[in-house]
Amino acid sequence: FSKFGKVAYCTVAINNAMLLQKLASHKKIRKQLAQKLPADCDIWDSEHVEKILDALPPAWNLPLLPSAPGLWLKLQKLKTEIADLCGQQYMPSSIYVTFDTERAQRDALHT
Repeated sequence: FSKFGKVAYCTVAINNAMLLQKLASHKKIRKQLAQKLPADCDIWDSEHVEKILDALPPAWNLPLLPSAPGLWLKLQKLKTEIADLCGQQYMPSSIYVTFDTERAQRDALHT
């Protein structure tokens, strides 16, 4: 691309939709779990979270309100799935090139 002019940025989009979906679910569940735990709980410290969960009294099993232990199990399962997906190789789906000048962009588009 540099034959058309100075390239400012080159962005490669990869086909990793499943990984992004799992990461978004992980963030959502992590926030839900954080709301059920004490404010001083470090959600990233597994030992600390498990210690707190072990000390919690048995919760009612309300199907519409997931329990903290249930959310923790979902989070652990997602972590494993994310680790597996991170190990995969993904094919590029699009490449975006940004040039420093409009002239370079036009030259590239007219080729």
